[in-house]
Amino acid sequence: MDTHGFTDFAMSLSRLVGFDLCPQLAHLRARRLHVPRDHDIPAELAAVVDADVRLVLIEHAWDELGRIAASVQSGQCTAVQALTRFGTAAKGQPVYEAGVHLRRLFRTIFLIDYFTNLAFRHEMQHVLNRGEAVHTVQRAIHYGKIPLELTRHDASLAAVSSALTLLSNAVMAWNTQHMQRALDAIDGRPCGRKICARSHRLAWMASTCAAPLISRLCATSIDCCPVALIR
Repeated sequence: MDTHGFTDFAMSLSRLVGFDLCPQLAHLRARRLHVPRDHDIPAELAAVVDADVRLVLIEHAWDELGRIAASVQSGQCTAVQALTRFGTAAKGQPVYEAGVHLRRLFRTIFLIDYFTNLAFRHEMQHVLNRGEAVHTVQRAIHYGKIPLELTRHDASLAAVSSALTLLSNAVMAWNTQHMQRALDAIDGRPCGRKICARSHRLAWMASTCAAPLISRLCATSIDCCPVALIR
């Protein structure tokens, strides 16, 4: 996800429920490393490391953090409800502060992987670009302004958003169907998994919403089956 979808408590909660939240941080200040207090810091890293993690806060609220994660994982509450409850307005509460300090440790691990693992960094950027492509598709489907009468109530705005999401999903489903046919047709040919991995259902959507487009999944030097992405 990008910086706007990232919160301190969300990174801790995601790790507690079993997956990593990998944010694309925009500001250098947010890319600092954090270690527990009184931890020895090498002189080479002193300029980018803060010894400000209070392990005692995490220990005292660990059981409560576990209960919140279990509630989300079991469906007793949604992740949105939990993150709303422990947003920035909860600053000062023991559970929130524990989540923030735990996040500092998790984000330090993430940043070490991000800066030292080139393949991981490239894949993260690739996934983020795919997510941003959805907005390009939606702008191609509806490029005008929303009528004023539909913006006055939350229910009408939700209906407009749901309709746009439905149309976007229909476009992606169409592309997925035809790309799967092409993938089945070229199965076994020396196209290479790396090329297929970079061919996704959003790559050409913005242009193909207006007119048909025939494209190839693999390099032109390889004899592969062309596919009509969307009509």
